[in-house]
Amino acid sequence: MESKGNTEKRSDKGNSEQKGRTTAEWVTLGVSALIVLALAGLVVFQTITQGTRPPEIEVKPLTEEVKQIGENYYLPIEVSNRGELAVEAVEVEVELRVEGKEPETIGFTVPFLAGLETDTQTVVLSDDPREGELSHTVSFHEP
Repeated sequence: MESKGNTEKRSDKGNSEQKGRTTAEWVTLGVSALIVLALAGLVVFQTITQGTRPPEIEVKPLTEEVKQIGENYYLPIEVSNRGELAVEAVEVEVELRVEGKEPETIGFTVPFLAGLETDTQTVVLSDDPREGELSHTVSFHEP
């Protein structure tokens, strides 16, 4: 004897087949694809156009722009990377020698300089840098 159990009818009302993507899905897919392609293009562009000229650090005290505030002299200094490769931790030490006085030495660090980039820092001196002899030393790290 065969037993016949309850036969269940399956309803696929909630699982109706999708006929394709909705407009919102197509728009999202298109925008996502454009973003990925733009990023890939940017990486390729930078790889192709990045130069290979090694870093060349130039330090230029802007003595014509010295400002005296109180008893101190504020001297802007341009630090430029004339090469095409980036550098990190550019350490600059500036020394001012004024006749009859002890040399004054001040150092600062520029955290990062891209190729062909210039940054301006200011040092505060107790003597007028226009009346003395300025010299500097530079060191940096290549990433």
